[in-house]
Amino acid sequence: MVKSRLSIPAILGTLIAMQSSVAAYAVPGAKQTRVLERVDVNGTNREMGMGVSESIHPS
Repeated sequence: MVKSRLSIPAILGTLIAMQSSVAAYAVPGAKQTRVLERVDVNGTNREMGMGVSESIHPS
């Protein structure tokens, strides 16, 4: 009985991991972006930027 209780989370974990790997494969690659503006984020050593890239869908 204990083995069956332990196997259910293991099976669910395997299915979730498989779904994540399939979803990661389906994501298109990033495109080159021209940065329009970049600002410092207060209290961190990071910056936030706004930019434009080529359209994914043709017009």
